[in-house]
This record gives sequence, structure tokens and C-alpha cells, in this order.
Amino acid sequence: MTPDARQHHAAVAEPASAVQADRARSDRHQSDVAAVRRADQHVPRPHGVDVASLPPDVQQRLQWIRRVATALDSAWRVPGTNIRFGADSLLGLVPGVGDVAGAAISLGILHQARRIGASRWTLARMTLNVVVDMLLGAIPLVGDLFDVAWKGNLRNVRLLEETVLKTHSRTLGVPDHHSVRP
Repeated sequence: MTPDARQHHAAVAEPASAVQADRARSDRHQSDVAAVRRADQHVPRPHGVDVASLPPDVQQRLQWIRRVATALDSAWRVPGTNIRFGADSLLGLVPGVGDVAGAAISLGILHQARRIGASRWTLARMTLNVVVDMLLGAIPLVGDLFDVAWKGNLRNVRLLEETVLKTHSRTLGVPDHHSVRP
């Protein structure tokens, strides 16, 4: 190859690598979006109410809570399996301190839930999930496996969204799916 051909080949190859980098970034973004959708997938929705109908500040807080819970409980997948784990599982590997640190982050979720207006009952159930996650997660080895399976923060997201949507549906006068009779 002549020197001019090498320069032309390098110039042509460079945009291809930039395109590949853009595709990789796009794939990572789509993976992040898919993780949030998976976390949101099994949230019971009251009939006729969607998260988009909530006030903007509540939507922003729920979105933050969902992102933090996903990062803590299901940010990564074990290759070749459908097993997902997050930062809480990794923090739990540090004896003593790790589970306390994970619980401290989970308390941030509880704080935001309180600011959204979650009922005392919902906050109590969410607190129980955090306590169970911290105490059982502290057991060496078994606790680490428990952290991968329990996903207490995603449970809390489902509890919170269900409560917020039910409350919001009542303020709009929309019956929830439990009160509608065929």
C-alpha cells in the first residue's frame, strides 16, 4: 500500500470507529432504559391513571427513586443468565459496613417517599423491606445471595408507585382497579 492509500484508509476507518462508539453509547443507553422499564414493569396501575398524569415534581422524585433502586438492585446482569444484581449486592460483600451503607442509601429513597406523601402504612412497609435487606444481607455468603434475590429497593418502588397512583386516582375521582365491580 502506498503512503497516500494508508492515510486514506486510516481516514475512512476512523469514522467507522466513531460510529461504533456512538452505537455502543446508544446500546448502553437503551440498556439503561430497558432496566428502568423492567423495574417499572410489574407496578400495579389504578385504572385510568398513569405516572404521566402526576404533578411534575412527583414524577421527578419517582424517576429519581426508580433510578436509584435500579442501580442498587438490578444494574447489571450475570453473563449468560437472567440473574440481575446491583450496587447493594456489591456493597454487601464488604463485611459489616457494606450492608449499612446500602441501607443508608435506601433511607434516601424512604425520605423521598415521605416527601411525595406516601402513607404511614406504606412507609412502614418500605422500612421493613430495608431492615430485612440489611439484617439478612449481613449474614456472610447467604446474605450476599439474599441481596441478589430480595431486591428490596425495587419492592419499595412498586409499593410507593402503587400508593401514589391510588392516591392520585382518588383526587381525580377515578376508581382504582380494586374498587371496580363487574
